[in-house]
Amino acid sequence: MNGLDLTPWKRLGRDGILYAMNSPDSEPRPSKNELREFSKVSRTAFPHIYFRSFYGIPYADEMSRLMDAKEKTKELHGKDTAHEETIPIMEARYKGGEMALEKLIQQYPNAQVLELAAGFSLHGATLAEKYPEIEYFESDYSPETIVAKKDVIESQLLKRKLPNLRFAQGNALDEESIQSILADADTHRPLLVYNEGLMAYLSDAEKEKLAAIIKDLQRQFRGIWITPDPAMSAERRDRLATFTKSMSNKGFLKRAEEIAGQKYDDHGFKSEKGADEFFASQGLQIEKIPQPTNLHSFESYGFSPEMIQQLSEDIREYGKVWILKANL
Repeated sequence: MNGLDLTPWKRLGRDGILYAMNSPDSEPRPSKNELREFSKVSRTAFPHIYFRSFYGIPYADEMSRLMDAKEKTKELHGKDTAHEETIPIMEARYKGGEMALEKLIQQYPNAQVLELAAGFSLHGATLAEKYPEIEYFESDYSPETIVAKKDVIESQLLKRKLPNLRFAQGNALDEESIQSILADADTHRPLLVYNEGLMAYLSDAEKEKLAAIIKDLQRQFRGIWITPDPAMSAERRDRLATFTKSMSNKGFLKRAEEIAGQKYDDHGFKSEKGADEFFASQGLQIEKIPQPTNLHSFESYGFSPEMIQQLSEDIREYGKVWILKANL
């Protein structure tokens, strides 16, 4: 692992979940509210850690190497590299989300940020370091992920603890869990709630539950919800299938669903229009900003000019970030 000792968290279980060395290959116990388990979704973390090494962003190369993310991705996908065609799509989503967060942090310099289902993203580390006046709360369903991530960031990447960066285990669909994470938050300071990738794994009822929880936070903190999640809709996947191997290969999609532990078409959003209708039905005002198309991975990964043109056109059409405010 080239310098990072993830003991006791480094063991990759048979199901692709990062487990404590002394824990069984089993999911965490259900919460007292008996909400659906999301531990299987954490299998998707390693491809994204690997993908970020092509984004040209701080700490991404080192995290990918320390976490052995390329090899872990191969363990999940085998020799099939078709999934790597989506690297620019994921880069646009990642950078678009962070650009939206930065825009709002600059508008509200004393903001607090709550990132839900943060996984091993680097938004918290980079933004908390760049804007020491903010408070950044990172949360994830998996306690093993949070412990490992805290160790990687503080011991290996930043090599210090940031007083404004906090790590906590929490279920995004459990209001009590979220309130516990924010127990020390200041209700006189704005709260920016961010999630990236989470809603692709939620049913309609779960999306409504998430919206209700975040609306309550907006009432409590004068908050804003930021998410690029609706951009990867079923409609967009169908379009990507016309020119990418990953989205047109039914065997690959089946494998991706096995890794995530669910069928994508049963979750997330069908279209951008459907997402807008959903948010409006939840009493949310909608603003959308475009995701970037000047992407580092086009060159760093070595995509063909034809593929770059097709992916750029796709991002211009579908790549957006939603900024949502409750009608209070």
